[in-house]
Amino acid sequence: MTDTTRSTDIETTAPTPSGSIAAVGSETAGLTLQQKLDYASALADSELLPAAYKGKPANVLVAMEYGGELGIGTLVAVNQITVINGGVSMEAKLMMTLARRAGHIVRLSGDDKQATCIIIRADDPGHESVVTWDEAKAKTAGLWGKGHWAKNPGLMLKYRAASENIRLTCPEVLAGIVYTPEELDERTERAGRSTMRVHQVVAEPEKTAAYFMKALHLNGGQFKEFAQRVLGHPLKSWESLAQADKQRVLGALASWENSGADPTTGEILDAEPVEDGAA
Repeated sequence: MTDTTRSTDIETTAPTPSGSIAAVGSETAGLTLQQKLDYASALADSELLPAAYKGKPANVLVAMEYGGELGIGTLVAVNQITVINGGVSMEAKLMMTLARRAGHIVRLSGDDKQATCIIIRADDPGHESVVTWDEAKAKTAGLWGKGHWAKNPGLMLKYRAASENIRLTCPEVLAGIVYTPEELDERTERAGRSTMRVHQVVAEPEKTAAYFMKALHLNGGQFKEFAQRVLGHPLKSWESLAQADKQRVLGALASWENSGADPTTGEILDAEPVEDGAA
């Protein structure tokens, strides 16, 4: 039976008490850079830190700075913010906490086969943003039956639906960190099969949004979701975008066409190319 109650996987309360995961402020606020470096070095010597931070004061300092931006303490930051192959990621639990702390409603429901995340923004209570992940979607992404997906598929489906919806609906709460550790691992693995990057590809002038939609087999909804992932904020319409933002999206689409992998998710999807010059 599908669980339709609010998930208890993530414990959040509002308002949150000082010192909790969502408490605003940091113990390093007001410190000089040298004091922060000394503090990071002291923490890096601890055996209690995750592997990404042991003996790596620079990583600790980065986590401290992100913690300051997010309004969370250093010890929470080093346990919820992870460095993987030079990339910075955030646990889905923290993403949800930050979204709820900002006043947005985040609802999770699901079972071991499907999970749905509904977000209602505090500034747009009349609209629900819905993202669903199911077994079929996880299999398409090459995730089903691997690692944590084999051990606890229900939880992984919930976390994936939540992280995707938060990126699309309220990305401002993430301070620029857009992936969970699992997602960053997947992107790193897929990057080994392609050296293409979004910023390395410039869309050719004649290749319009309509061209890429046809070449990559994207419908209107899929195109909008992709553009939102590239830009990091909700998209009202393609026509409303500034030219610079349009070029960012077109460049990302060009990267996808050239590499065969969606640069925002790392997913490799089959798409038959169309002839040059197609509208």
